[in-house]
Amino acid sequence: MASALNDTTREFGAAFGIAAGGSILNAGYRSSFDASPAAHALPAQLAALARNGFGAAQVVAARVPHSGVARAAQSAIVHGLSVTMVAMAGFLTLCAVIVAVIAPRHVVTAAAVTAPMPEVSHAE
Repeated sequence: MASALNDTTREFGAAFGIAAGGSILNAGYRSSFDASPAAHALPAQLAALARNGFGAAQVVAARVPHSGVARAAQSAIVHGLSVTMVAMAGFLTLCAVIVAVIAPRHVVTAAAVTAPMPEVSHAE
């Protein structure tokens, strides 16, 4: 039972972390790409396509050479990754502080675990 609970919490945490990181990355990429001059110079349909992600921006850059889309996408993905790493580092720091505050202050030694239990009297 404990192993299954441990596996479930680990898998949930991984899925949540990936989803949160991906959302932050996407938001950082889109905001940076939208602010670039190359995005404003493109026709609306191509700008919307390039805004969908780095790979799509590379396709647009290949179709519209010398537009600056490839450079804008590279800059945007680096910005998105930077924002994601800072956010995840902050979350990890918060978790470390929470564990430090909540974690038990005493250490259980092997001697304490293997020591014989005291007798309990059953007074009636």
